[in-house]
Amino acid sequence: MVSEPGALQTPGGGYGFRFFDNEGRTVEISSDVAVRQHRKIEEGESIPVRLSHVVINSADPDSTRAFYEKHLAFALSDTLMHPRMGEMMWFMRVNNWHHSMAIARGPHPSLHHASFEMRGIDEYMRGTGRLLRAGVEKIWGPGRHLAGNNTFSYFLDPHGNTVEYTTELEQIDEDNWHPHMYDFSDPAVSDQWGTANAMNEFVAKRSFNDPDKGLFVAPPV
Repeated sequence: MVSEPGALQTPGGGYGFRFFDNEGRTVEISSDVAVRQHRKIEEGESIPVRLSHVVINSADPDSTRAFYEKHLAFALSDTLMHPRMGEMMWFMRVNNWHHSMAIARGPHPSLHHASFEMRGIDEYMRGTGRLLRAGVEKIWGPGRHLAGNNTFSYFLDPHGNTVEYTTELEQIDEDNWHPHMYDFSDPAVSDQWGTANAMNEFVAKRSFNDPDKGLFVAPPV
């Protein structure tokens, strides 16, 4: 336990507590945090409307998945595997969005990427183009994943973190959903459209990042 349950002193207040997960990440659980008032994003505006999901790297993904399933009630939506490397990524949900978090097999505990939802396809493409024109380094995309059926464009922020623009993340019927095992040696699994640059070991390494020393805030249930 990092902090006992109590009033939060962070912006927005609320009630919550912090604890370490199985790999030493700091996780915060919170409730009753004030919602900041904001204007409606209009058609054509390339501005994110919400945090879509976070993907973390794990050196012990089986234990990490078990930790979040046991203690925070995450459920498995889909798994990515490779014939040579085995299972590599697990998509986890806490509501009917296909995933709020995913766990990727990596060399150490770290952030893989944070993903921001755009208003729609046009806004997603406008945002992708805006970053390209600004000279922001693109890692991968634009394309559309099979698991989650969402679009993707990955960029590096000024600190070297990977961030994603996405839209149309799948919402599932939890009563009838059965997790899939997708083989990403098939290029259509990574990108249904076939428009993104090839995913290879050099692209993948851009999201290994430095070992985690920061804070992961669990999404609301």
